[in-house]
Amino acid sequence: VTVLLGQYLGSKSYRDLSKMIGGAIVLFLIIALALTFVMLYFNNEITLLMNTPKEAIEATKS
Repeated sequence: VTVLLGQYLGSKSYRDLSKMIGGAIVLFLIIALALTFVMLYFNNEITLLMNTPKEAIEATKS
């Protein structure tokens, strides 16, 4: 994304630049939502994979 942004900015293709920025925002929003879902759904498994001490498991999950 950053390479394309630099190329569009350097060539003064502002229409393509604005489309790329909008596309990047949508792409990163989708990635963020997917990672949030995965982190919330696999909360217990991730906590165990991190070798969290038993007394800190609940605080880690929250």
